[in-house]
Amino acid sequence: MRARRLRTLGEENSRLKKLLAEAMLDNVVLKDLCPDLAGERAQAGKGRVGTGRGS
Repeated sequence: MRARRLRTLGEENSRLKKLLAEAMLDNVVLKDLCPDLAGERAQAGKGRVGTGRGS
């Protein structure tokens, strides 16, 4: 029972890592395609208080 749960968690972890890698790659591609927009977003974010979620 414990081994099955561990295997399931490992599979989910692998799936989530793949999704994260794909999202990070998408971000790199978008920044390469629209460097002006990426620069504007970086400037707009400076000076913000509370950069965490929900802020």
